[in-house]
Amino acid sequence: MAQFRGKNALPLGMDIWPPDATTKGVSLLFATLDGRLIRFDSSQEAFIADFADGFGANVQRVKVGTYLNVPYAFVAQLLTFSGGEIRGC
Repeated sequence: MAQFRGKNALPLGMDIWPPDATTKGVSLLFATLDGRLIRFDSSQEAFIADFADGFGANVQRVKVGTYLNVPYAFVAQLLTFSGGEIRGC
């Protein structure tokens, strides 16, 4: 949790991002309360970058899927108590 405090982020969701040219190992994507997806590289054991940002507050979940060997990340955002939104990035 100390690393999250250093980035001023509260984690709410997590999924695995497959290895790519940016990392040597598998990455974890964390959805945060402040509307970011933060990328954690398992080979470096450190946060390496904001994967995506600008979603606004209350990003609740992240889910990674692939289509034709291309990975995609989807986030769910709670907009009101009666509904929300799913976005791809």
